[in-house]
Amino acid sequence: MGLGLEFEWENKKNNFVLGLSWNQDIASVSAREVYMSTNGKGDWNNYFNQELKTRKSFETHRFSLNISKPMFNKSVALKLGVGLLFSPSGNKPGEDLYYNTYSFDPFHLEESLIIGRTYSALANHRFSFNLSLGVSTIIQWNNKYLFTLDLIYSQGFKNITAGSFMYSIIDLDSGNETNLDYGLYSRGSGFIFQLSRKINITSIIRKAHNNK
Repeated sequence: MGLGLEFEWENKKNNFVLGLSWNQDIASVSAREVYMSTNGKGDWNNYFNQELKTRKSFETHRFSLNISKPMFNKSVALKLGVGLLFSPSGNKPGEDLYYNTYSFDPFHLEESLIIGRTYSALANHRFSFNLSLGVSTIIQWNNKYLFTLDLIYSQGFKNITAGSFMYSIIDLDSGNETNLDYGLYSRGSGFIFQLSRKINITSIIRKAHNNK
């Protein structure tokens, strides 16, 4: 959940609304792992048959230029946006990549096999271009405006966040070590649900001026 702010200008002649918005957001990666033993001799007191969850999020800020076109007697509007996703933790030119690394205690896969796990969370890029498309509807009660509901899908084009999972498997009998790794990435894409209330600044200024 985050905060946001949008300034809108309505073109009544051509029946559309332009908006410039800022929203707080997060870009995250998560994984679920389950370890199973093939012969029933694993270290059951640790991780076997348990779901291990790993998740890391980085703060982002979403800046968008939006255009809305009312439909169905202005009760619903189609909303199209283009903008920029900014990650304060993202990689800056000339600086090292920001990341957090978490190491977990090794445990026995089998009597002669030990596995160690290391997870790294990285903030890849500082900026990412994004497009959005959604619908906006006005909620009223007794013909009085209450608030606005938006459902928007936003698509990013650069990896903002990455998760790197590394495993070291050691055979105690032979002394051989096998290293495995895989990665997950987030572009900051997804569905956005917004609850907002519009304030007519022009009317407030005019009312304050007339009361002088």
